Formats: sequence, structure tokens, C-alpha cells
Amino acid sequence: MPGRRLLVLLSIVVLVAALPFAFERIARERENRNVLLVVDWDDVEWFARTKGVDPFVLARELRQQGFAAFGVSEWSLKTLKARGLLVPAPAPPDAPPYLQYFTVASEAVRKTLMERLNTLGKRVEVFGEVLGVSLLPEEEEKVGLGWDRDLIQRLREEGYTLVLRPYNYLDISPEVLSHLLGDDVWKNEGVVGIIASGDSIPGYGNPQSLRRFADFLISRGLFFGYVEFVSQKGEDTLARLLPQWTLRVHSIPPDELKNYTPGTARERFLRALKERSVRVLYLRLFTEPSFTGWERNLAYLQALREDIQAQRLTFGLPLLPHRAFAPSRAFLVLSAFVISFFALFLFEALFFRLPLWLGFLGGALLSSTVFASPLWGMKIIGLCAGVTAPTLSVMLLAEEFSQGRKFRGILEAFLVAFAGSLVIAQGLYHWLFVQRIEQYFGVKVMLTLPVVLVFLYLFRRRLLGGSLEEVLLGNLRRFELFIAVVLGAAFVLYLTRSGNFPLLGAGEFEIRMRAFLERVLFARPRTKEFLIGYPALWLLACLRNLRPVYRMVLWLSATIGFVTLVNSFCHLHTPLFFILLRFVNALALSVPVFGVYYLAVLFALWLWRTVGRWGA
Repeated sequence: MPGRRLLVLLSIVVLVAALPFAFERIARERENRNVLLVVDWDDVEWFARTKGVDPFVLARELRQQGFAAFGVSEWSLKTLKARGLLVPAPAPPDAPPYLQYFTVASEAVRKTLMERLNTLGKRVEVFGEVLGVSLLPEEEEKVGLGWDRDLIQRLREEGYTLVLRPYNYLDISPEVLSHLLGDDVWKNEGVVGIIASGDSIPGYGNPQSLRRFADFLISRGLFFGYVEFVSQKGEDTLARLLPQWTLRVHSIPPDELKNYTPGTARERFLRALKERSVRVLYLRLFTEPSFTGWERNLAYLQALREDIQAQRLTFGLPLLPHRAFAPSRAFLVLSAFVISFFALFLFEALFFRLPLWLGFLGGALLSSTVFASPLWGMKIIGLCAGVTAPTLSVMLLAEEFSQGRKFRGILEAFLVAFAGSLVIAQGLYHWLFVQRIEQYFGVKVMLTLPVVLVFLYLFRRRLLGGSLEEVLLGNLRRFELFIAVVLGAAFVLYLTRSGNFPLLGAGEFEIRMRAFLERVLFARPRTKEFLIGYPALWLLACLRNLRPVYRMVLWLSATIGFVTLVNSFCHLHTPLFFILLRFVNALALSVPVFGVYYLAVLFALWLWRTVGRWGA
């Protein structure tokens, strides 16, 4: 392979340069130990109503179990009706037909409701005991109608930690928002942060209002809870306005929770803590008829707390504001030049040789992006590393295997793969990426392009013993064509299964297998590594005289393994030690999987040679 020695040398240089930064990163990640557990107060009140007791009796039971933080939501029309604080009433005579009419349970609720609606510019009419309000049906769950001040005051007096859950009002002006934020509930006594209710963040729809809300949170020292996988409008913008006060939150919404057991729910929360460094868990309780009982929920919460303690995590508010950190400019410049040469070698492997000075020119151009726009420079370097490193690793492997140097080829391939991985892991280790306010981009390109490039390389270098036409069209048997179609469908599935929102989710067997591996190995190895990539590599090293089409399939499978390895390092929010442990587990687990595959191949060959001759 052109430039093999220089490729290996550059990989060693990157590994040596990244080593001190890797130790620094691991030390920093070990400092992030505090976990805040927040229980939804609405769920506590629901159980209090079903048991006929004061909700504070249940709150004290939770405190005895170590749960002293509650998420308190702002009133909405729907919650007021559900609690019986607003009761629908017929329209009084001569009343406007476009209002909704209610009787109000208490004077305090009436006062709060009228205050809020007048502030928002909504029409309110009073007809004796009946209140008419101009709220549309779609606003019942989206517009905040004030806070239960008595509840919040009592929670404060008893020393509980509070996370407020305000609603947004679309296109709210900065002046109106400032008036709402002047409410006594926003005093710092016990309040540590906010997690927005509804589908948008307070201030969304008006950039000045969103800025005002961000400034307010910073001035009060309140964190903004950025909820994973929920997608509230305005969350990205607000997170960028106050990155040092943003905390990732994981929660299981009630509609999803009903499909979980306490055990699977705990596993999901632990996965968020271990794999994504989430440090705020917002806990909803099981209220489904199939899982009723306050005591069962207490047992679930206590088991979760014990699981978290077993991970050597502590309980409390994560340290805020976040300490800003960024990768060394010197390391970024080194990475720019190394990745430029990686790209040069990749081009030469597929096409023709280029003068070496182009590698220096490419490195200078990439370095200039780092100084002109550091975040974009990091993203470009990361994407180039994500494409070139796994591709060159497999190309190097294929070349060495063709010359009988299999052990050396495997060592050099993993060396190059880890060099590219550490360029990403250290070159993008910026606190905004760790908070997931900025994210690695080009994931689909990274997952697809190396497979395509290796496919072309195998024929460009005639490593399969024939041309593309000869291998795929000349001697292709009918059942091999069927296999090719199945593998093509599997490749599409591979792409759609990547990311947090796959088009086709994992099956029941895969979910159970993952849960088992998480319990046994702590760091679950990635499926594409230990079931596909590395076993394919061991098969290529052990099997001889395979037909070209089968060798092609194995090489592409091995490519998927190397791509997945490098992709693991793109998750900047995942602790580096956890990623390394995942790789070790995948490598170890791939050996028995390879053994099963190897025996299956031998059995299939024996069966074909024996049964295939019947009737000859």
C-alpha cells in the first residue's frame, strides 16, 4: 500500500501525542460524580389522592429513602380540571359563546388564574361564581396559568429541593416574560433549576425573550434541564445561550413508562448515566392499573438508588457552572496535518500517486479552519478522521493479508484505527461537545463512505482475484445472488439502525441480549463489533480458498467493525474509559462468536459436499 510506513509512523505520533490528554480527560470525567434525582410532584399527588392522605406524608417517606428533590409543574387548564380546581360550567345567560366557563374551587386559584390570563392578554369575564376564559382547546396543555404558591412555600419550609417546570406562551414579549419571572416562586430558596413543560421553552418564538430568560437563569444560578430525546422548541438556542448552566436530563415519559417494568426502567436510567454521562434523572412513577401501589414504586426508586450507588456515583446537585475546557491548539494542528496525509494516502490507494507536499498543504488549510472557526475546524477534522481512519485500516489489512503478513496487518490496522479515534476523542473534546450542545456531524457519511471505498479498493487492487464484473456477474451462482440481495438489505438496515432514532428498533431478543451484557460486562460491547466486524476479520485470517464473493462480504463486514470502533469515540459525552472498556469487551467476545461462526462454516461446507452430490 502506498505510504504504509509513513501512515504507521504518523499513527504512532498521534497516539503518543494524545496519551497525556487522554489521561487528563479520564481524570476530569471521574470528577463528574454527582447525580440529582428529581421525582415528579404530580405523581406524588396522584398517589396521595388514591390513598386519601396528605401528599407531604408520601414526600416524607421519599425523603427517608433519599429522594428530596421534586419537579413542580406550572398549572395548565388540563391539570386544573383534572384536580377538580376548575369545574366546567354552562355559559351564563347572554355570555359570549366563544369563552370556556368554569366554577373555581378556591379564591386563591381564581386570583392566580385571573392574574396570569390578564398578564398574557387573554380575555377573562366574571359572572358571579362562574369564570369565562378565552383559551383555545389546543392551549389546554401548552399555556401556563400560574403556580400553586402555597404548595411551593410549604415545600420550601420543609427543606425540599425544587425544580420548576414552567410553560411557554408563544411570542411572549420580553416585558411580559420579565413580569412572570418576578413571581415569588422564582426566589432561590430551594429552587435549583428548571425543566420546561410542554413542547417549547419559555421565551421561544421571540429571540429577545429567549435571551431574557437565559439571562434570568444565569443571574439566579439556576440550571436549564435539557431533556434527552424530547425535542422541545427552542432548547438548542437556550442551551447555546447558557452552556455553562445546562444539564442533560433523562426521563421516561408516562406514555413510554407503561411499556416498561421497574427492572427495564432502571436499566435505561443506568445506561444514561454510564454511556452518556447524564447527571439529572427526572423520575415518573408507575401509575398504570397493572402496576399500582405506592409501596411498589418506593421499592422501584430504592432499587434505582442502590443501582446508582453501585456505580460509585454520589447524590446531589452536579457542580455548576461547568468548567470550560477545549482541546490543545497544538494537538489540533498536529491532527490536521495527520488527517491530511491520511486523505492523501486514501486517494493514492484508489487512484494515483500525488506529490507529498499536497499533504502539507492540506494540513495547513485544515489548521487555518481551526484558527478561523475553532468549532467548525474540529468538526471538519473529526469527519475526515471518521472516514479515513477505518477505511485505511481495512485497506492496510487487505494488502497485508494478500502478502501473508496477517498478524502485522492486524496490529497496524488497529493502530491506524486508534490514531483516527483519538484524533476525534481528543481533538473534539470541547466542553460544548461534551454537553452535546455541539455534536459530531456527518455520522451517516462516516458509516457509509468507508464501506463503499473498501468495496472499490478490493477491485481496484485486484485483491479478490478478479474484476468487479467477473466477481459479481461472471461466475455468480444463483444462491450467491440471493445472498448478495440479503446482504444489501442488511446494509440498508445497518444504516437505518444507527443513531438514537432508528427506523427499525431492536427486537425482543436483541433487547434481552443487550440487557444481559450490560449486567455482566458493565460496558456492553457494540453489536456490530463483536457479532459482525471482528468475527469477520478472524474468519478472513483463518479460512482459505474462499470464493471471491464470500471474501468480499467478509471484508465489508470487517469494515463495519472498524467503522463502529471509530464511531464509538465520536460520542464525546461518553467517558473515554467506558469506550475503551467497550472495545476490549467486544474484542474478547468476538472470539467465541468467531468460534461459532467457524464451526457453522465448516458444517455448511460438509453439508454441501455431502448432500449436494445426492442424485448425481
